[in-house]
Amino acid sequence: MDSGRNLEYPSGGSIFVSSGDQDFLNKVLAGAMANKEFGFGMSLTGVDFVTEDLYDGFNVFKTTGTGILLKKNDGERYSFHKCDEDGFEEALAEQTIRRLSNIDNTLNFDGFRIELQKSDKNKVRGVVMSSSKTPDKVSVNQANICSLVVHCNKEVAQAIHNYGLGQSTGIGFGMVMNINNSKLYL
Repeated sequence: MDSGRNLEYPSGGSIFVSSGDQDFLNKVLAGAMANKEFGFGMSLTGVDFVTEDLYDGFNVFKTTGTGILLKKNDGERYSFHKCDEDGFEEALAEQTIRRLSNIDNTLNFDGFRIELQKSDKNKVRGVVMSSSKTPDKVSVNQANICSLVVHCNKEVAQAIHNYGLGQSTGIGFGMVMNINNSKLYL
């Protein structure tokens, strides 16, 4: 990194895009294929399609490096739910139901439940965010890196895979991968 203005990936990098909106995915793919040079030395060298085998009953997901962002209102300001705190699983389940119901109100959440897998690899990571409009103003979000068992039907599991968990999923937080295929994301 050079003064916060350049990124270097000596071994290459990957961009993951997931969505339940097929038209959106087609536009992203068509645009990437038509413009393989992204700038700043980045170029498209290949596309891999990853399909997940998701099930009725339960699925095990793990987060990507940016983790799950889950805010709570503490009166006058927001703080963050952290995976090592009581109530994290319930708050994440409530947020997931609220968010996915707004996307698809036909989803059935009967028996829906989220369990945090106990692991010494679960952690909370600070993610620094800044804006090009106000580069001196930064915020640090507390994101949860963890594995989760999600009890639900296959349709809800697919929606979670497509749209993520928590808040701010459109900027990379909350992307999850099926633990069985996690090697495909590395």
